[in-house]
Amino acid sequence: MRFPPECKLHLAAATEAGRYTAMQGVQYDPQRKTLAATNGRILAIIPDVELDDDDTITLETVLPAVVIKGATMGKAAEPGVIHCNGEARSQLKKGESVVAPFVDGEFPRTVDIIPAQDRSNTLRVRFSTRLLYDLARALGAEDTAVTLRIDLKDPDRSPIRVDTRRGYGALMPIMGQV
Repeated sequence: MRFPPECKLHLAAATEAGRYTAMQGVQYDPQRKTLAATNGRILAIIPDVELDDDDTITLETVLPAVVIKGATMGKAAEPGVIHCNGEARSQLKKGESVVAPFVDGEFPRTVDIIPAQDRSNTLRVRFSTRLLYDLARALGAEDTAVTLRIDLKDPDRSPIRVDTRRGYGALMPIMGQV
């Protein structure tokens, strides 16, 4: 299985012991060709994930987050590659591997969670996540909630207001297509 190694899906998987076991992994859906991870508060999905010829996954399967992490670390011999043959394995440099069994349990139905891409009733604004994080840190809110306020008259050009409990600021939208 191959996916973009810059995608750190293990960061979206649940780490708390109280969460469903399947949410502590990353789901591969062979019908939609997606990888998905959730911790119950965020949901990350990577589309267009292809299996290699030697992979044996035919049903929805939950991969252990530790194997995904191994495939995205700097010491991965094959960045973004996971071998799935009865277990999940990412190959590290120096001949080492991260190997773990598939995760048991039922993963949440992602199609029931993600809003449809119906352009008639959605607002799309493009901005830099790094700048949002930097602004939240500057306002002392990197680990708390922020509120985004978007001018609906001209959402592509107007600054996005960012409110926190301690202050507020503005984030400039990025011009162009997403």
